[in-house]
Amino acid sequence: MNVLIIDDDEIDRESVRRALQNNSEIKNIVQATSAQQGFKEVDKLKFDIILVDYRMPQLDGIEMIIELRSRPDLNESAIVMISTIEDDNLAISCLQAGAQDFICKDEITPARLRRSIIQAQKRFELEKKLYDSFCQ
Repeated sequence: MNVLIIDDDEIDRESVRRALQNNSEIKNIVQATSAQQGFKEVDKLKFDIILVDYRMPQLDGIEMIIELRSRPDLNESAIVMISTIEDDNLAISCLQAGAQDFICKDEITPARLRRSIIQAQKRFELEKKLYDSFCQ
């Protein structure tokens, strides 16, 4: 599994990377320090999971998700929004924008992040099946 972490904070990126490193299913972890760098990484490689920080300069996480979802080549990537903000309305906004899960940074542990990724992937599969059923 290829994972992209997009976060402008080096400490937060490292924390997420450490939480992922013992997951045997993850083969490749790529890090981006901005939305623009994240877009460049997405153009180079297919990612199974994209972890996006909500608060970034230039584009916030919701704007980034909307841009990512507008790309036709992103039909295989589940997105998890990560944030320091604990707000149910923000979480709902992220899901409505196209994320499959939302996790607060202070909740990130290897087990919690693994569960979030699994749930995001399953939700994404269900969303694709639902979309495909409407298109047929």
